[in-house]
Amino acid sequence: MNRTVRLLLMASLCGGALASAKPPTSATPPALVEVKKEMAAGEFERALKKIDAALKKTADATEQAQLLLTRGEALFALGTPDKAKAAFLAAVQKDPEVDLDVLRASPDVVQLLDKVRAELPAILAITVSGGEAKVSIDDKDLGPAPLTLQLEPGKHVVHAAGAQGRVAHREVTVTPGRRLSVILELASPLPEFKTVPSQQPTLVPPAEPPLVTTSTESPPPTSETGTFAPWVVVGAGAAVVIVGAVFTGLAGAEWGQANSDTFRANNTWVVLQQTRAAYQRDVVLGPVLLGVGAAVAVGGVLWHFLGGTGSPPVVLGVTSNGLVFAGSL
Repeated sequence: MNRTVRLLLMASLCGGALASAKPPTSATPPALVEVKKEMAAGEFERALKKIDAALKKTADATEQAQLLLTRGEALFALGTPDKAKAAFLAAVQKDPEVDLDVLRASPDVVQLLDKVRAELPAILAITVSGGEAKVSIDDKDLGPAPLTLQLEPGKHVVHAAGAQGRVAHREVTVTPGRRLSVILELASPLPEFKTVPSQQPTLVPPAEPPLVTTSTESPPPTSETGTFAPWVVVGAGAAVVIVGAVFTGLAGAEWGQANSDTFRANNTWVVLQQTRAAYQRDVVLGPVLLGVGAAVAVGGVLWHFLGGTGSPPVVLGVTSNGLVFAGSL
């Protein structure tokens, strides 16, 4: 390994050492904290010795996976990528969800781990709640739940069928070298609705309108729909503005989570990637909805004032019921 790559790896590990200076959390084993300090100082041989000692003392699969992952980083820094790849493979086999901190790890190390994952099958664990059920994937019967199996990476349709016609469906996407757990809840199928023949309506003669004998002005033709429609547009625009503000606020919250050391330490790589994807979506969608909503609302106001849909004039008249007003204010 050339000197530049090694220096980059040491620089990325310095961030991990600063984080390990804090009291260790439940997601960071104490032994791993000490190992991170050695690696940040460039003492990769000493780090490997501490990792080997820690692996002999723990039986927890998650902790073993984290130690093996760090072992792979140390071996990569020492210029032995083949041994690093073997350590990464052992780590993923111990815990499919184990992952590097992509914000601190060397891009070459992250690329090597991704290559290891791509060579492994995807794992899907299926559990059904609400009773016993048989499971099929992509129309292939696999037997009763619960079950765990390996699948080709990509999208698959999971179907569970229980007693009394209760079913559950789910479309899932599995990735190489990762485990996805799915819980299906059985539900009764929707009932079929029968069409009821329509009855002949009873015709009621329209009421005779009052006769206006005198008026100060002929009432112009008015359209209640035309008067009300612009304000419907304004209301719709305001609603879109509110939704845009909500998405903008969510984007801010998701940005804070994605850049929080506490959030990254207490959540898996999948959750972190989902948070980043949500931020990338909301940071664009929020301003777009704000702009569209504002434009729609302004268009409704202009429609009302420039489209000739103002309130009609008041008309005074006399009928058999007395003096009446026609129109609106």
